[in-house]
Amino acid sequence: MQLQGTEAYRDNLAIKIGGARESLILLSAYVTVPGIQWVVDKLKGKIIKGDLVVRWHPDDLLSGASSLDVYEIVKSLGWNLYIATELHAKVVLVDEKELFLGSANLTGRGLALVPGGNNELGVELNATLRDVAALYAVRDESVLLTDDLFKAIKAHIGNLPKINSSRSPWPPNIQSYFQKIPRRLWVADCFWTSPTDTVIAFSEDEEHSIEHDSRLLGFPKGVERAQKAELSRAFLTSRAWLWVNCLIRESGEDGLFFGTLTQKLHNALLDDPTPYRKNVKGLVANLYAWIRYLDLPNVIIDQPGRRSERIRVTI
Repeated sequence: MQLQGTEAYRDNLAIKIGGARESLILLSAYVTVPGIQWVVDKLKGKIIKGDLVVRWHPDDLLSGASSLDVYEIVKSLGWNLYIATELHAKVVLVDEKELFLGSANLTGRGLALVPGGNNELGVELNATLRDVAALYAVRDESVLLTDDLFKAIKAHIGNLPKINSSRSPWPPNIQSYFQKIPRRLWVADCFWTSPTDTVIAFSEDEEHSIEHDSRLLGFPKGVERAQKAELSRAFLTSRAWLWVNCLIRESGEDGLFFGTLTQKLHNALLDDPTPYRKNVKGLVANLYAWIRYLDLPNVIIDQPGRRSERIRVTI
């Protein structure tokens, strides 16, 4: 692995895109017409599967950092375009084998296709199976752009003032599209402490873990003074809860037992290496502890007979 500057990274990427035989997955926060057209040109009419994941904040499109016209180009290739509103990654995967990871967006400046291009860095790697799974997880949790959603986005952007000094959220009719349930997790998505550690008793040995959970809940300066109602709202939007809540509802009236949830979490984690099962049990125990502490409505933790604890929802 060798660190490459802007032009070396771009030129090596061009060679590998031109040699692609089956598929391309491209993740780029910003994408403009020169950037995606550069990819098209390198393919030289070759037909392969392709997925493009972009960020597309309203301000990205207003400022020209990304372009709405990219959608029609992607459609003409028979590819799919996805939106991940928190995306910041810049990654290209060729034939699920060759991985390019760098700082360059798929734009004229990012790839130095125009005078005064950016000074970027990147590396080329051999993709592992776990790398491929991680990229597909990002894609699958992103929102597939349809013609109807594109029309709504285009209309909204057309009605915004051209000069906008603050980051504008998408309106509710568009934002509702972006509420996706995660199917895979990272350890960083999970709670590393119990609420007793985080809220009641501050432990110097667990400072890093407490800070992690505080940030996970949106209280980077600490959750010690947060009201339980605030914590509940934050918890219910966390990736860990969205993931487990979906599993609980899929399990029906029987709910999810502790051991089953531990196995499912172990299988869902994208980290390499995967944590030991005993550590995954700790993550599940923390999740149970947070649910108990917050006393979430319609969520029940019980222990039927001699079996392990389980989580159920009543509606």
